[in-house]
Amino acid sequence: MKLATRKDDSRDGQLVVVSRDLKHAVMASRITGTLQRALDDWAFMAPQLQDLYDELNHGRAPNSFPFDPDEYLSPLPRAFQRIEAGAYPAYEKRLQKARLVADAPLPEDMVPLKIAPSHALLSPRGPVSMGYPDLRTDSGGRPVSTQETDPDDFADEREAEEVDEHAKAAAPGTHRTVPVQDAAVREAAARKAAARGGLDFSAQLVAICNDLPLNLTEDEAERHLLLLGLANAWRLHVTGDPAGRGRDRGLALAPVLVTPDELGEDWRAGRIHRPLHCRFNGRSTGKIDAAADMRFDFRQLLQVLSRQAPVNAGALLCTGPMANADPDSGWTSLLEARARRIIEESSQPGPAFMQPGDRIRIDMADARGHSLFGAIEQQVLA
Repeated sequence: MKLATRKDDSRDGQLVVVSRDLKHAVMASRITGTLQRALDDWAFMAPQLQDLYDELNHGRAPNSFPFDPDEYLSPLPRAFQRIEAGAYPAYEKRLQKARLVADAPLPEDMVPLKIAPSHALLSPRGPVSMGYPDLRTDSGGRPVSTQETDPDDFADEREAEEVDEHAKAAAPGTHRTVPVQDAAVREAAARKAAARGGLDFSAQLVAICNDLPLNLTEDEAERHLLLLGLANAWRLHVTGDPAGRGRDRGLALAPVLVTPDELGEDWRAGRIHRPLHCRFNGRSTGKIDAAADMRFDFRQLLQVLSRQAPVNAGALLCTGPMANADPDSGWTSLLEARARRIIEESSQPGPAFMQPGDRIRIDMADARGHSLFGAIEQQVLA
């Protein structure tokens, strides 16, 4: 079945059931008010929601109405936990090879999991703000003393200033071409662009589970996986970020979450076997095979998670940025696109990070070309 959350005057919205073709919806209020309540008592409520879903798809659901994604919040507006995994090693390997991140590579068999506390989610159709405090101000905008600032930040800025001398002779225009003489200059140019600041997106898959018992097997873990979706994680890159990864600026889920059985043969071995499509300012960034090169599937991720921390119903398990090992595949974040340019020894530094007016669209379709989760469509505002 497919579920979404319609906007109302509350923080958590109203749970609705959405038809398979994403054309119609019906309120689930006769069963429960919100998705979190359904997750808290899934064994009791899921069969009732499934019956309503079947009625809707057969045209028998009373009081159904057209489904308009613009009228919906994130399907789970607030989450108790957000866990981001590195399920696609090709992404990390590119960033490390291009020296855009400072992290040391992890062993091949280690599952990287980052666990965050409660998390409010962004709307799948809402704007994303560029507004943020400067690196050397606190959360209230007050200046931070130099003693509280990492000295490496200043070293990065000095290096960026040196690279900028190469750019001053470039022809004027919206995108300057930076003369590149060797690999070191190319890498420094990429770091300089990151230092100027901007937002980056990263397309990911997400799974939602119920309460996880400790020490699950893979088969047991799959039975606790309730819903699947599509996500976009935003990060802000600012001057002097020594790690190169930027700051978390929130997560947006596609408008609809689906149960694994809804994917049919496209759900196998804990993976979604469908291509992902991203369009940046209307131009395709390529197609990513969601199953290929997914080193750790959702069963394995949940199994490892059950050994590390208590997990409550409604926790979001994100795969991390999707990426294929094939060098001709597409990309799902601007940081990865920049890494590819460096690795290819291109004379161009790669696309700039997102600025006000830039748009991103992320979607995944079934074999008939119909959107599985609805599209994430967001635009950056100042």
